[in-house]
Amino acid sequence: MRTAILASGSGDKTVKIWHLAKKEPETLKRHGEYSWSGSVNSVAFSPDSKKLASASDDKTVKLWDVLTAKEICGFQS
Repeated sequence: MRTAILASGSGDKTVKIWHLAKKEPETLKRHGEYSWSGSVNSVAFSPDSKKLASASDDKTVKLWDVLTAKEICGFQS
């Protein structure tokens, strides 16, 4: 059985991964490094739910490992 997972992006430059069986989300804080702005405005899971992509107003896209909550790589335009 799969664990239910939800992700959210925020105006405070963070992404939260909500493992619904846990009470508190994991907070990912790496957006906004290149600019004073950086609201995270888009998140999307890979088909297998093991990776999460996030996009931000600071013109970055980050790829995250959902299990470890670590950044895999990032892209800046």
